[in-house]
Amino acid sequence: MWVNVLKDYIAPALSAASTAGALFMWLMRRSFAGREQVERLNARLLTVETQLGNAPSAQTVHALKVEITELRGDLKETRASLQAVTHQLELLVEKALYRSDG
Repeated sequence: MWVNVLKDYIAPALSAASTAGALFMWLMRRSFAGREQVERLNARLLTVETQLGNAPSAQTVHALKVEITELRGDLKETRASLQAVTHQLELLVEKALYRSDG
């Protein structure tokens, strides 16, 4: 008796299970990323990691800011010295011109 019931219903049961499995796989395919998408994301991640790896550290940036600040101070000193020398040179040129005219 059980054998007859099993013979009668095994094929439709396996067919329904197969259909349910296929439907489940189709739904999961829409939920998860495909191989191409994962490969593209991996390539982008590698690019970002490379760029971040080549970026200066916070300590390096701080050291550069300190050096730039020091250079600004040095430039201000140089400008003041250059203005003094320029003024003296203008006076010498003026004196030389008056001497040659007079």
